[in-house]
Amino acid sequence: MGNEPLPFCSSYHFVAMQQWTGEERTFTVKAYYQNGESLVRARRAFHTHFNVPRNRPVPSNHAINTWVDNFEVSGSTFKKRGGSQKTVRTPENIERVREAFERSPKRKPS
Repeated sequence: MGNEPLPFCSSYHFVAMQQWTGEERTFTVKAYYQNGESLVRARRAFHTHFNVPRNRPVPSNHAINTWVDNFEVSGSTFKKRGGSQKTVRTPENIERVREAFERSPKRKPS
């Protein structure tokens, strides 16, 4: 008992996640709506439009649903990335940062 490998785990196969282009995402979302919100028909339309052979990958149902959800929320098929709002370097912003440094007893501008 110890370090014997399990019989069904003799090798591992990892499949890289497919990266879809913006054009492919956009086409698929349009096809989804044009085909009565059918995932199957959207995938078939993808096959036909991009001339994808039968044994090649097409977007999964999960991917299509994610793109549709993203599109309905943000108007884009890409996921909105979080993070802080980007600011512009204006004289007012520079002065605000300078004042914040002056108020902080632990930091001094160099």
